[in-house]
Amino acid sequence: MKVSILTFHGSHNYGAMLQAFAIQKAVEKKVDNVEIINYRTQENIETYKVFKKVNSLKSGIKFLFTLKNYKELMKGYKNFEGFINNFMYTTKPYSTNFDLLNAQLDTDLIIVGSDQVWNWDSKLDLTYLLDFADNHIKKTSYAASMGDSILNEEKAKIVIPILENFNYITVREEWAKNQLGKHGIKSRRVLDPVFLLNKTEWENYSTPRRINEKYIILYVLGKSSQINNIIDKVNAEKKYKVVLITDEPYKNINCDYCFRDSGPQEFLSLIEYAECVLTTSFHGTALSLIYGKEFYTVSRNRKSVRILDLLKDLDIEHRYIDTVDDIHLDRKIDYYTTSNKLKTMIDESYLILDELLNVGDYE
Repeated sequence: MKVSILTFHGSHNYGAMLQAFAIQKAVEKKVDNVEIINYRTQENIETYKVFKKVNSLKSGIKFLFTLKNYKELMKGYKNFEGFINNFMYTTKPYSTNFDLLNAQLDTDLIIVGSDQVWNWDSKLDLTYLLDFADNHIKKTSYAASMGDSILNEEKAKIVIPILENFNYITVREEWAKNQLGKHGIKSRRVLDPVFLLNKTEWENYSTPRRINEKYIILYVLGKSSQINNIIDKVNAEKKYKVVLITDEPYKNINCDYCFRDSGPQEFLSLIEYAECVLTTSFHGTALSLIYGKEFYTVSRNRKSVRILDLLKDLDIEHRYIDTVDDIHLDRKIDYYTTSNKLKTMIDESYLILDELLNVGDYE
């Protein structure tokens, strides 16, 4: 049996790349022949280039900061590309939906997901609905996420008839399950693929420790008006060094160290040895849980159903904070209880993955 995976494997985003790697490794435990469909649009490739087009004053200023930090940013770019080349089994490159429609892929089953492959807020890419797959290929999804998007009637007219031809659908959030259910599409909820590898397995792909001092990690996507205040409160008591992980050429966050050269392996290392994690990211939250870290997930000016669903399942939604007043440093995570709940969810996700891979036996 041959299984192909379609996800955001080429995005220079820690969570996107690590979840792609994780679903590949998890499926490899069940199936010998696994590959990732190397679908990367030209737009996607341009997005992650170190130098972007200058077409405004803001982009011009960013260009100047990029020049200043070029060596570090280029090293980070190479670390991401190196992770793909060294650890992912991919097909030949495809850059358009048309390419895949004409590819005649030699595979038995395709898994789309995880990550926000079904977030249709901005663009509806039918590729991630597997419209290119021949009729004999089984079509499934693992932990496909819609993000916080709403499946409106206009898009549902396009999406639902395609999903009706899927053999097995799983999603990551209750939000997505409910959205699809309103249109008669049945799905099951599973954990993000990063949870399918345990701490020891992730440590095998981590680089050596970068900082010998005790430190707090900051991994902030987008904007959060509260982040500097939160850093100050945590650091006033703990007196740890503050380490920022970013791919931005400039920074507006208070920190002692700023790493712009981190690929997925360096990211894992920085999480592994941190005393505490402050993040706005779903995968920053997920890896903090895997590594058993004290963490706070900071709201990005609106609630994230993706993160809240996960934390509510584990009864630790108090770790999702809006303001500095929500932090209670004396309240530790009970990882004995949390890890047991998480293990139950991981075991259930693996059972569902087994069903998905053997979908013909359940029809």
